[in-house]
Amino acid sequence: MDLSLAIKELVKTKGLSQELIISVIIDTLKEAYLKFYGIDDIKFKTENEKIDIYLNKNVVENVVTPVKEISLKEAKKFKKNVKVGEEIEVITSPEKDFNNPKSLQWVIDNILRKIKEAEKDIIGAEYKSKINKLVSGKVIKKDSKGSIFVDLGDTLGYLPVEEQSPLEHYEVDDVLKAIVKDVLSFSKRKGKDNRIVLSRTSPYLIKELLKLNVPEIQDTIEIKKIVREVGYKTKILVYSDSVDPLSACVGPQGVRITSIIKEIGGEKIDIVRYSDDPKELIKNALVPAKVNRVILTDDREAFAIVEKDQVAYAFGKQRKNVVLAAKLTGWKINVKVESEIGEEIEKVGAAAIDNIIGTSLKELGLADNIIEKLNENNIYIVEQLVDAVNNNDLISMKGLTEEDIEDIKKIISEKVEIELEEEGEGIPIENLPDISNEIIDKIKNNNIQHIEDLIKLMEVGKLNTLKGISVSELELIEKVIRENVEIE
Repeated sequence: MDLSLAIKELVKTKGLSQELIISVIIDTLKEAYLKFYGIDDIKFKTENEKIDIYLNKNVVENVVTPVKEISLKEAKKFKKNVKVGEEIEVITSPEKDFNNPKSLQWVIDNILRKIKEAEKDIIGAEYKSKINKLVSGKVIKKDSKGSIFVDLGDTLGYLPVEEQSPLEHYEVDDVLKAIVKDVLSFSKRKGKDNRIVLSRTSPYLIKELLKLNVPEIQDTIEIKKIVREVGYKTKILVYSDSVDPLSACVGPQGVRITSIIKEIGGEKIDIVRYSDDPKELIKNALVPAKVNRVILTDDREAFAIVEKDQVAYAFGKQRKNVVLAAKLTGWKINVKVESEIGEEIEKVGAAAIDNIIGTSLKELGLADNIIEKLNENNIYIVEQLVDAVNNNDLISMKGLTEEDIEDIKKIISEKVEIELEEEGEGIPIENLPDISNEIIDKIKNNNIQHIEDLIKLMEVGKLNTLKGISVSELELIEKVIRENVEIE
């Protein structure tokens, strides 16, 4: 057994590093010397692919056990003044020490076994680093259950039935792309090869296919979220501040998205534009339906109001479109037509409006038809209306006439300040002690002008709804209010 030649051959045929193969050989030889001769005091010196082995041997007149003993004549070649009974270190070789068929075969078998295990470790580690990434290979067989085995080049991939789309069908020799879902280590499978579990149902499959087909995803488009109902539809939430993410993902004449749809067996794909505004986000997520408006409640429930001819589009097949939209946005979505806004939505809407901190529009004495129009534009309280007047938003509101707008402005100018003063809501925010001007400005940016407004928010646990104010600043505000203001 020429170790140098064996190492060169293994490096060449296995594609493993020389260092790894030498390490395997040394470990195996240590085990062999212990197993067959009870020797555990061995030294190894390596240089390139060469391995030198040194053993301590007893100097004797007549050698009985060559691996443990050396004749005096031979010993003098290493040490001139050596005597019988002494022990000296001498170089040896496995060719000499394992020269019977049994021990030699054991050494060879165990070196090959360890190298195979090392290969498995390397391949396993490589594919663990590829989890949720795309791989491809050729289908080599299908078992009786319909599971598919794929030749990935350096190992086999396993695509179980539950990870396959009902829209797809593969035969032997077909090229298959899939996501690496998991790697089952050979050590957990009693000596068997690693099992590289693949998936064609994972949302990551869509993400990786998008990366292949949409170059902008690498640097200018962010994929916020992907939800999927395999065999029906995938919705992809995208955002970009430099390009139109929808156009980029769809591609010229739809070529990019069509390529992906074809790859996943014809499953539909909706590209959804991300928005920080939950109402706009929900509208976008319900594509292909056209949503007129969205009413939100405090418990993350939304009512999407659509025309009658859009209901089927909003719900989708077996209501799966609205379910996917809900998963994408994180809101429970109810689809309603304008004529249904009456009883059910009024009840829920009223409860939601009651939870909004502020003064009811009815307190202003506005006409009912104007209040109804304002509600349709998601204006429910005086504070919201004042903001809309100050920002000149009334002009763009659906359903409001010029006469309505004049009436609103007149009532606001006549009644808001008077009513607030009568209610005693006139202590300026600036009167709060120990609050910096910077924090005061942040509070005012939330259209809070009086201490009483802050108290109302604090009493119902809504202080954290103020935007642009950190947690530590909110804690300071609450502390100062509790220490300096008497709260009934």
